Amino acid sequence: MLNKILKIGTSLLELGVNELAFPLEKYEEIISYYLQSKIIILGGDILIYNKNTFEFTYDSWYYNSNENISHKENVIKSYLQAEEYLKTFPYKNAYFTVIPSL
Repeated sequence: MLNKILKIGTSLLELGVNELAFPLEKYEEIISYYLQSKIIILGGDILIYNKNTFEFTYDSWYYNSNENISHKENVIKSYLQAEEYLKTFPYKNAYFTVIPSL
């Protein structure tokens, strides 16, 4: 599954950012990977693909891990927060990044 996710993403190294941008319409597939892999999603950024380049919109979301609940609960809550944010995003040609916990 990781190889599939990597193929969906587009490198942002040309912008000096060591992250992948994913098409917004693929958000369910991408964030489900993190859920299945038990990785907390700490947040992400929104970008627009315009004139053959990516532009940051400065829209973002974040999740604060709660040390008073289990890792599994944090994974689920971070997934739900990412899903809630991404599913209603209005931009066309939108992409997003994911910041995973390490």
